[in-house]
Amino acid sequence: MKTQKLIVIIICILIIVVCLYLAWPINNLSQANKIALYVGIIGSIATIIALILPDLFKKDENIPAFSPSIDRNNNIQQNANGNNITQNIGIPPELHKKWIDEKDQKYEERLREKNEHIKKYKEVLKDLALKKETMPNYDLTKEAEKAYSELKTVNFTETEKLYNRLYDLKKQAIQKDIHGMADCAYQLGNINYAIEEYLEAKKWYEEAVRLVEDNGIYINSLGLTYYILGEYDKAIEFFNKALLIGKKVYPDEILHPDIAIRYNNIGSAYFSKTDCDKAIEFYNKALLIYKKIYPDEKHPCIALGYNNIGSAYDFKKDYDKAIDFYNKALLIDKKFYPDEMHHDIANDYHNIGLAYGNKGEYDKAIEFFNKALLIDKNIYPAEIHPDISACYNNIGLAYDKKGEYDKAIEFYNKALEILYKFFPKGVHPYIKKTYNNLSIVYSKMGNNKLAEEYSKKAMDIEQKLQGKK
Repeated sequence: MKTQKLIVIIICILIIVVCLYLAWPINNLSQANKIALYVGIIGSIATIIALILPDLFKKDENIPAFSPSIDRNNNIQQNANGNNITQNIGIPPELHKKWIDEKDQKYEERLREKNEHIKKYKEVLKDLALKKETMPNYDLTKEAEKAYSELKTVNFTETEKLYNRLYDLKKQAIQKDIHGMADCAYQLGNINYAIEEYLEAKKWYEEAVRLVEDNGIYINSLGLTYYILGEYDKAIEFFNKALLIGKKVYPDEILHPDIAIRYNNIGSAYFSKTDCDKAIEFYNKALLIYKKIYPDEKHPCIALGYNNIGSAYDFKKDYDKAIDFYNKALLIDKKFYPDEMHHDIANDYHNIGLAYGNKGEYDKAIEFFNKALLIDKNIYPAEIHPDISACYNNIGLAYDKKGEYDKAIEFYNKALEILYKFFPKGVHPYIKKTYNNLSIVYSKMGNNKLAEEYSKKAMDIEQKLQGKK
């Protein structure tokens, strides 16, 4: 137990002694006042002991919990016509480096999404072409084709240049196209978000919101960026703004998925603030809407709701309740994907493993993490994906808890290797989390030099995420 907590106990006891001294001689007090004094003193001591002394009996105090900051819950969402962003303390966007792996079974689907983006680019160009008198004399269509070619190889450089050019053109127009400028700013935000330039993404989303203040999609995207940067209060502020706009757009809010998504995002931000009761409140609001939309309850969004509520109960240390909700999600997902080779099934197994790990049943946790890992390796044969790294990380954590430190280090390093391939800039909360885990296990092994080295790496990433480096 930390010295500071012992000092708090001593101070509290001294305060009680002083109260007794001031009330002395007690015999001069009335019987009612005596009873009140005794009850107050005994109650205060009992409360102090109940709150503080359990820490004296904690084991492995320095080992990190099976944290949702590294798990894979799909608990943050974009808009209904967009894709979920997978998290475990934030969350890599769909438009990501993994597009380069054509073996990924979702490659074609993402390619279609990119084609939709290009279609939108061309619509913007067509709109600009009508204002020839305000535009320089060059072939914008050719630039769009070049951007499309670059985008297919997941190189956003030319696309970003194009949007910057379009933004400037709209800004220079005699009659400023405010909505067009906002759309360009929003797309520049999306591009920077996709390549992990979150501060730059935030700048462009803020510009989009400044230009068009009542666009819920822009506001929600800004909230997502604050979320991944760890600024949860700001994220909640913008998610709430997006929610209020959504309620105006969809008066029958109980039947629209965008409203559910925004409730869900608010819940996730509260969850990341460790305010689990508020998280459960908003997760349940989202779940209620999904159940109204899908009354037979056989839909992945229902499973998502159960998973998120399970995560909150997991954090509240109500592990049996968490496992119950995770199993509800698993039951729904198995109906959708009977061969079980789907990332939602892997997520369910992984979450059940998290709950067993937090419950102290480490062998059971490893069993479910391995079930998730088997599915993930089947889905991503190149084995370069944050879901696989999350499995390795939490298997390492289970071995850490069991005191098998060498095996823990082995799995932490496997996780780190994958994360650096997926996030080549090396600036991401998942990487920071894994460095922290390595620092802690080396500290437990008595290797203070390596413990300090990995701790410093984690702090460096945190500073970069906050734009301090």
